[in-house]
Amino acid sequence: MILDQTTDRFFASSSVRLALGEATKLINSDQHAEAQVVLDDCLRKALDSQTTSGLHDIAVLYVYTAIAADAGHESERALEILSEGILTISSRDPSERFYQSRLFAVQLWLLEKAGKYEDALSIAKLAVEKIMPPTCEGDGLTNMYLEDLYFQYSSLLQKRGEDELALATLQGIADRCAHALTNYGPLAFMEEGKFERFWLNQIATDARTALAMKGRSREAPQG
Repeated sequence: MILDQTTDRFFASSSVRLALGEATKLINSDQHAEAQVVLDDCLRKALDSQTTSGLHDIAVLYVYTAIAADAGHESERALEILSEGILTISSRDPSERFYQSRLFAVQLWLLEKAGKYEDALSIAKLAVEKIMPPTCEGDGLTNMYLEDLYFQYSSLLQKRGEDELALATLQGIADRCAHALTNYGPLAFMEEGKFERFWLNQIATDARTALAMKGRSREAPQG
């Protein structure tokens, strides 16, 4: 799961940066309930705001509020927070895929961490059906959080023994990331794309490595 505070802070409004800083200190001091209060208060304000960083602020706050809840041993509450976030973002922009992908990916991470692999796979299947990449190529083909979600999905498929679908999913990740890194204008050339370039390259490398390892295991003699 991608959890990059540098990226989160870079694109956030000043009030969210302050809230993240304060909440991080509280979480590190095991003051999880207090951290949730700080983040929840900031989230309510962000939901009422009309700033250009609105969706980013909202998604980041939902993520960190859920993480604070999970750190405070409120795992079910954490999942509810993320579900609320997905519904909120979808209601504001039904075609939005960047931040919805992120919230789904965090849900999967929490479920896997709790050993709830069947629940995670069920949610992953619903998520990829809801926000799967479009069939036509273009600047909206993919993003780092969508590929992070797909990578987690492939891992869950392999745990379930669905190797063929897992391999096809990994190949799709590698192909889309390669296309994005080569062809997307802002992503390829502009300063704002540096975070996403880094993560897409990392995820593509992980996908290719997993494909190569699976290929070698198939070629190994069976004794």
